[in-house]
Amino acid sequence: MKISKKIFGVALALIMIFNVFAVGTLAAVPADTLVQLNISTDKAVYAPGDTIVIKFGEQCIDELGEMLIGGQYDFGYNSAVLEPISTATELATHNFVPIQAGSNVTYSVFKAESESGVSPLYDWNAASTVAVVDDGTAFNATAGVELFTIEMKIKADAPDGTYTIGYNPVGYENYTAFSNDNMGFGGLAGTSATDYGFSVSNMYAYGTCTFTVSSGATPEVTHVKQQSKWNGGNDKNTAENYLFGFVGQFTGIDVTTTEVAGRQEVTNIQSITATATVNGGASVVADVQTIWEAAGGYQFRAVFKGFAPTSSDSVSVVFAVTMSDGTTVYTSPAEVKVVNDIYTASVAAGMPAVA
Repeated sequence: MKISKKIFGVALALIMIFNVFAVGTLAAVPADTLVQLNISTDKAVYAPGDTIVIKFGEQCIDELGEMLIGGQYDFGYNSAVLEPISTATELATHNFVPIQAGSNVTYSVFKAESESGVSPLYDWNAASTVAVVDDGTAFNATAGVELFTIEMKIKADAPDGTYTIGYNPVGYENYTAFSNDNMGFGGLAGTSATDYGFSVSNMYAYGTCTFTVSSGATPEVTHVKQQSKWNGGNDKNTAENYLFGFVGQFTGIDVTTTEVAGRQEVTNIQSITATATVNGGASVVADVQTIWEAAGGYQFRAVFKGFAPTSSDSVSVVFAVTMSDGTTVYTSPAEVKVVNDIYTASVAAGMPAVA
């Protein structure tokens, strides 16, 4: 089944690879809100037993301006899927990594159970609290900041599926969760920013993000074959008149699609690239033009120009499939071929020979 001529949509450069955290980072502050709480994960897809890195962040309006890393950050999740990596309360045992300055990890703790319980949202049946003590170091948070990360574990028997993790509103509603400010309030507790004298009504917007658990086959990217084709033109021996295609395949990657303008487009793959290194030196990148379902997975073709069919150049090609999170990348082993050998094999298969 052919998926799409341009599987990533019009105007997306296939050679671009972006290094970003997964879905959910740095949502904008709503117009009626003082602080937007943000959360994200380091990948979009995990296998049972994997470690998941959770990043906490926030953004505030100009009226508030500066924040501190300290606070009690309540977050909710499904306990059939996630579990703490440690039973200890010391935050360091949960691999707490500060991004902003000013934390005092000695006195900071991880509370496995929120003091306020769990908000009846999503598929949550558990909520925990990251309680961070700070030393008063302030930073501007109006453009959005990342605060810290902790680690949890995908349970070994976690069911396959897509799950939501996010800030636990009931903790903030009950004054047990808050972010520390630099205006002398001693922490922004509750839900009313008006009560603190601010011009907006809501104290917080509660960010969430999603991730997927998949126990499917291990993703693998491999080479299938090479091809060459005369592309027209009067001189068949001119490099620009020949196209050289490298066909690859990936298996073990669950492909999701959506219908756009009458065709199915892939939504969970950001890019597929093929990098060719010529004679161990200069490298070029080819665009993947199409993918199709085949042999228990999907195949694709990357096309190179600029090789003369009689060339003895040795070309090493590596495929890379980058998922939509921008950080999960599956690569193939290098496939090394002599250009003229590809041409000769194509002629043997029926392609017109050089005149």
